[in-house]
Amino acid sequence: MSEIINIEHVRRSEITDIEHVRLAETERFFWHYYSLFYIATLPIYAGISLLPKGRGHLTVNHLLRATWLGGGAGIVGGGAIEYIRFKELDS
Repeated sequence: MSEIINIEHVRRSEITDIEHVRLAETERFFWHYYSLFYIATLPIYAGISLLPKGRGHLTVNHLLRATWLGGGAGIVGGGAIEYIRFKELDS
């Protein structure tokens, strides 16, 4: 979807097709960044907590909380990136 589309010259059915494509792309970015941050958070948190100046102990509860927070940050980050990308396409 690298083409810039002039919405004024597009039929209504084509506009809804474009909206469905954008919605699917946005959802794909949400899940992509969610899984990326979810997976990346675990080793980062484990490394930080095992450093000499870190907490010094790992618990399952803390690891689960870190992965959920990382996944949430991924969803927010992916949504923000996709929002900015579509705003630039509309301009």
